This record gives sequence, C-alpha cells and structure tokens, in this order.
Amino acid sequence: MSLSIVPNHQPSTIQADIITIIAKDPNTGITAERQLPVKFRENQFGVWLEGTDEFGDSQAIVIFTSAGTNRMEELLGQADISRENEESAAL
Repeated sequence: MSLSIVPNHQPSTIQADIITIIAKDPNTGITAERQLPVKFRENQFGVWLEGTDEFGDSQAIVIFTSAGTNRMEELLGQADISRENEESAAL
C-alpha cells in the first residue's frame, strides 16, 4: 500500500465519508467498483477506516505507517524495549 503523504511537510489529513473500492479479478479480468459508506482518514501515521457492522456497532481498521508504529510504541512505553531487542539481535 502506498500512502499519499508528502514527506518533510506538516502533517496533513485526508478525510471522507464515502470510499470507492475498485477490485479486479486476476482470473477473469472483470473489474468491480463500489461506493461504500465508510469513514476514511489518512495522515502521516496511517489509514483509518470506520463503518458499522450488521448489528449497527462501530468497527474500525487501522493500518499504520512506520511513523505510526513508532508513535504507538512510544505511547505504550515500548519504544525503548523494541529498539533494545533489535540492537541485541544485531550483535
């Protein structure tokens, strides 16, 4: 996945209440396009998709960039532990 974030700039956010999915079947070559009522947010930390399930409960999928993963580790207090483990493995 490629995020459309401009490097070395202030954080920007892209938001939408409807997303368009384009899927192409590799065997038949048939392409389907659907518009879905899914909230979409993208910034330097990743992509957030939010919608409702069949029970009407809110559900979300978050895909983190490297910067987002690093930030999450910092917030959880695991950043130093992860980096120490990586350094130990390199020795």
